[in-house]
Amino acid sequence: MCSSDLQGDFYTLPASEGQLRSLAAGIMAGVTFAESYWTGRGAPFSLRQFRELRAEMLRRGLLVQTNPSSANQGFSLTTEGETILQHYAPPSPTA
Repeated sequence: MCSSDLQGDFYTLPASEGQLRSLAAGIMAGVTFAESYWTGRGAPFSLRQFRELRAEMLRRGLLVQTNPSSANQGFSLTTEGETILQHYAPPSPTA
């Protein structure tokens, strides 16, 4: 993926920058990419928003099903997905 492709992905994911920052901070801290964690009261996404983001990330190869036979077993970021989210993650306290 070239840097222009990466920059294009930043601006076209179906989420606000604030939502992506929240997601990135959580994922980098070890939180799972589970719908139940990221949606609902007090969460950064509505169910519809999260499902749209997940579908787009799957379509772009930023996310894969942990078990291709069962979406119920969760999703994992690809290397490209991690790179995208690292852009939004807050700097580490040791940096």
